[in-house]
Amino acid sequence: MSDDAGGADGVPEGGGSIGRRARRAIITGASSGIGRELAIELARRGWRTALTARNAEALEQTAAAVRSAGGEALVVPGDVTRPEDLERAVRTALEAWGGIDLAVANAGQGFPTPVAHLDLPAATALMRTNFEGTLNLLAAVVPHMIERRSGQFVGIASLAGWRGLPGTGVYSASKAAMQALLEAARVELAPHGVAVTKINPGFIRTAMTAKNRFPMPFLMDV
Repeated sequence: MSDDAGGADGVPEGGGSIGRRARRAIITGASSGIGRELAIELARRGWRTALTARNAEALEQTAAAVRSAGGEALVVPGDVTRPEDLERAVRTALEAWGGIDLAVANAGQGFPTPVAHLDLPAATALMRTNFEGTLNLLAAVVPHMIERRSGQFVGIASLAGWRGLPGTGVYSASKAAMQALLEAARVELAPHGVAVTKINPGFIRTAMTAKNRFPMPFLMDV
């Protein structure tokens, strides 16, 4: 897993500019996989989490797990490709808690996109979810962080973004776009007290990778 370190406002326990008060996060794609497990782990560390994804029923299940782990959860169903949905999710968290310390752009799709038999609508939808979803969360939450001069924005990209992988070129392109955006944002936002972290997992055992019918080297549990 590749990681560009952020700052004191990030996931590690204790210290930093946030201190000991309950910290507040918003996570997209929180209904399953990395997003769900991250929300539960943050709950164990005393975080409050705003959860958003399209599947409202699955979000409620994540929220129940968060509360069982000792955390506080807000459920705000929405589609990351709709800027107004993420604006609503951010606004809901701000109204409830007064601030957001951590925003995680995790929502994503992944499936084969062979160029010789390209399904253009599906490929476009993948790009919109993975890249535009990140861009939409960035636009919704970063002005608030700049105003407070505090916060951390995290994007769950992929090692696939380092090279165009045959058969999944659109997925690779979407993650490469995320990486370029986050690398630029990290430099631009540092003077405003906002940290940006790019996380590049390899193959993770989730519902998305369960569909794969090819060898997945170094497959990890979520």
